[in-house]
Amino acid sequence: MTVPIIQGWNPRPTPPSDRGQPRDLSFLAALVRALVLREQSSNTAGLVPASTEMPGPVRAAPAAAPLDRAASIGASAGIGSIPPPAPTADGSPQRASSPSAPPPLDALGSALGIGSLFEKPPPSAPRPLTAYPRPPGDTGRGFHWIPTLHSDPGVVDRFVGEAKKMGASWVVFLNDGSAIGDNDYLVRTLVANGIEPVMRIYTPHGEPITGDLTRMVRHYVALGVHYFQPYNEPNLPEENPDGQVSVSSYVDRWIPAARAILAGGGLPGLGGLAPGAPVDDVGFLRSTIEEIKRRGATDLLDNAWISMHNYTFNRPIDYQDDSNGFLKFRWYDQVVRDELGRSLPIIGTEGGPRLGDRVDPRYPTVDEQRRDELAAAAFQYLDHREPYLFAQTQWVLANAAGGGADPSWDKDALFGPDGTPTPLANLLRTQEAAT
Repeated sequence: MTVPIIQGWNPRPTPPSDRGQPRDLSFLAALVRALVLREQSSNTAGLVPASTEMPGPVRAAPAAAPLDRAASIGASAGIGSIPPPAPTADGSPQRASSPSAPPPLDALGSALGIGSLFEKPPPSAPRPLTAYPRPPGDTGRGFHWIPTLHSDPGVVDRFVGEAKKMGASWVVFLNDGSAIGDNDYLVRTLVANGIEPVMRIYTPHGEPITGDLTRMVRHYVALGVHYFQPYNEPNLPEENPDGQVSVSSYVDRWIPAARAILAGGGLPGLGGLAPGAPVDDVGFLRSTIEEIKRRGATDLLDNAWISMHNYTFNRPIDYQDDSNGFLKFRWYDQVVRDELGRSLPIIGTEGGPRLGDRVDPRYPTVDEQRRDELAAAAFQYLDHREPYLFAQTQWVLANAAGGGADPSWDKDALFGPDGTPTPLANLLRTQEAAT
């Protein structure tokens, strides 16, 4: 969901991290030591000192499964039956490469305290699905937090508790660019309640993230955040700095952000693409991966994940005529497997039914009853979801009751402006209690 621009929501760059103090090291002495090491290396060719041995990379075999495109639309007024998930496999025996001795010039860099003079990144190995972090007792149920950049402790305590009552294992929240501190209490409270926090790094109109992104990521990784999504709905004109949708421009911004996220110990998310947009999200995703590959940055995808907005509109849960429905993750997974030969985790960061949706004339307009049925069916599907589908996230947990400033989101909130739970919130509580 495109977040409205609110006064005071401009990114706040954070100062760069403190620089370390220069070492008291004589250059000449270091050079002498390096030359000695070089001589020792030449006299013991083929031998590897025990202290230099490093484990080699591990690689997981790609997973493949056909995309189930058999339509099962159901009755025009019904919710539709839930089709079985497309089968997939993940993981393979891991292989480690043999260690090798560092070249003599690397010793010079080490002695000087600057690392290898010709340092290259280690060979990349795709992370298997089973190695991505998951919350304890993962239900796959997710909720988007209040559309604000900061929440008071009282709001946090109340609505984390409400999310927990509805079976939440995932909560998506907004952070103001690379700012540190505004969401510390929220993250700590989510983690303490066994809920996986997913950070969307907010900048207005998709502006490049400023400040020390790596420092921010490192800070929140220490608190328990693993998943970071830079930029949102780049296939919409209003989510681009120049108002133009461009895969190349998006990749220009995504690659440095992904590198900064990885450097901070986080996992970078692709997308958060808008469904039903003039620029098709499935095609945009494919072109994005192709462009990342073309630029030689495929290694960034070895620890990446896909952010998904699978709004149901007014269609049944089993709708498969095109990707614009609940089962969007199947289309995304097909693209990823076509391009990478394996699946990536797909985390819904927005989705579900919204009151008033009526894009498809074959089905009724979404009223309260239909919204509740569709949302409950989507969460029920998670009991037998595909291994790559980590979470389905309902937009939005609360709005005005939690400090949201745009009244247009009130109709989507699970809690009314006065904090009263909607029938959907009560239904999800009951559904969770019955499991």
